[in-house]
Amino acid sequence: MAKSEHARGATQPAGGTSEDLSAEEIATLLFAIEEEKLAGDVYEAFADLYDARIFDQIAGSEDRHLDALLRQADRLGVDTSELPTGTGEFLDAELQELYETLLAKGSLSYEDALEVGIHIENEDLLTLQAAQDETDDPGLDRAYASLEDGSENHLAAFTAAYELLG
Repeated sequence: MAKSEHARGATQPAGGTSEDLSAEEIATLLFAIEEEKLAGDVYEAFADLYDARIFDQIAGSEDRHLDALLRQADRLGVDTSELPTGTGEFLDAELQELYETLLAKGSLSYEDALEVGIHIENEDLLTLQAAQDETDDPGLDRAYASLEDGSENHLAAFTAAYELLG
């Protein structure tokens, strides 16, 4: 899920616009938006499938992460109108395939679902760390750092629940 190549953009003012962002920064922001949506969509499906609060709670958090990134895109004038909003729908073909793969794996058992959660959060962390390294926009950098903290908490929760299974 993590973007493999990230180029550093030019110095960004605090109130930057999409014109101030590099093409890579815009692509990374759009990817991160879809990645947060993927996490929320997967966790919502697992919340419906299993009687486990962990998925419902973290799905709600992922919705807030998605909203935070959409606010950043709006602030920066980055067009998100092409991004699908339906559950399980993604513009990025790799994320679409990953969603279907992870949903299928996590639907096998609660244990598999927790493993999917661990996988998603590890990948989110990689994406968010790379995105922070790439951007010079202070607001975007703060948003990515905040989401990274949230992903670390989600990873810890999924890991603890997984370890309780023995």
